[in-house]
Order: sequence, then C-alpha cells, then structure tokens
Amino acid sequence: MNITLIVLGIAGMLALLVVIQLIRGAFRIISSVIFLLFLAMMTMSILIVYDAYQMKKSLPGSSNIFMIKDGDMLQGGFEGKLGDALEIVFFDRNAVEEYQEYYSAGDMKSILETDYKLFIFDMKAFDELNWPLDTGQDDISKELMFEIMRSNEPLKIYVDAIYPDSEAGSEAIRKSILSGLSIEDEYNIKGVFLNMLFAKAMDEKDAVFILEEYRAGNLIIYPETIVFKFVKSVPTGLYKKATQLKKKVINK
Repeated sequence: MNITLIVLGIAGMLALLVVIQLIRGAFRIISSVIFLLFLAMMTMSILIVYDAYQMKKSLPGSSNIFMIKDGDMLQGGFEGKLGDALEIVFFDRNAVEEYQEYYSAGDMKSILETDYKLFIFDMKAFDELNWPLDTGQDDISKELMFEIMRSNEPLKIYVDAIYPDSEAGSEAIRKSILSGLSIEDEYNIKGVFLNMLFAKAMDEKDAVFILEEYRAGNLIIYPETIVFKFVKSVPTGLYKKATQLKKKVINK
C-alpha cells in the first residue's frame, strides 16, 4: 500500500513537472509571438510615417489635385505644384461639378489623370487648426470658412461677412477681392482658401496631419501606396510612438 502511494506520488510529481515545462514552453512561444507582432507593427508604423514624409518631399515638385468636400459633395479645389503660384489652377464650378460625377461613380482615375496624387479632404479635417485663418487680407473664422465652402455663391458670403456695411455684391468690392487673390471666377475662391488651409495645417502639424486625417477617415488619397493601405490597422499606441520616432528615422 505504501509502495503504491509512493509510486503514485512520484508519478504525480513527474506529471506536474511535465505540465509546468509545457506551460513554460507555451509561455515562451506566446511571448515570442507577441514580441514579433509588436516589432512588426512598430516597423510598419515607422514605415507609414516615413512614407508620409517622403510624400511631403515629393509634393512640391509634382503636380497634384487637392479638393475639399462636405459629406459626399465636392465643394472646390485646385491643381498644381504647391508653393508655385504660377502653376496652380483653381477650379471653377464647372470643373467641380465634372469631378463630382467621377467621384460619385468612384472613378478617381479620371480625376487624377496625369497628376501625382489626388487628395480629397473632408472639411472636418480642418476642425482642429488654430483659427482664424489669416488670408493676408482678412481673418476668417472656421464657421465663416465652412459657410463659404458650402455655398454656391462663395464670394457673396465672403463680402457680406467681411464688409457688412458695404452694398451687398458691390461690383467694385468683388473685383478688388478677385484681383487681390489673383483669380477671375468667384468659385476659384474655394480653391484659394483650401490652398491656404492645407499650408496652415502642414505648418502647424507637419506631415503627421496627413496621417492623422487619413486614419480618421477625413482624407482620401489616390493612388494609395502599399504602406498607406495598412495605416488604419496600426494600433493607436504604436502609431503615436512611431510619430515620436519620425525625426530619428527621417534624419538618418
């Protein structure tokens, strides 16, 4: 009887040791997998940030299309090289309506044509800027800016708000504003202001602005690079760590 108990006790201890070893082995495997996943996601996060900065470098030297939308409706935009006023074309109403047809059909390629990138910003992307916007002529509040962008008579909205004591729609004031902004059509003013908003956003937030708004669903980029396709799958914590490391990665 005693011998049986001893044998059973030894067998039980051996079984327990085996279970412990199995648990330790499984823990090591799980830990290794978690570490490898963390490393992979961190690497991807850094690549995403790096991709955004490479895009930022490429933007000034290439022709791109920038548009702003409210919900599913395109409101205005421009085409050209950033920083080169002579090579920027601001869209009139006919152009915006034509692009709206392509956009509604999901035909981004017909909008892009031969340009480098197409950027479509939802107005919400500019919510967190430091308002008002200094246009060089006046300061425009966020509320007024969004009202201008949504209007079919953007210049009238602008004149009525900035020059409330003048005769509404005064031809002299309209001509003065159009001349001051170097545009001919009143609908062009939406593209002019979008250009200013984008420049302000990049100045305040750098290329991280593009990533943040893309992750938030407030920015459509076409065509997407392979790395950008993964940007929304990166956990927020890793993404923030990657943005903190961006300077070390970019400056090497």
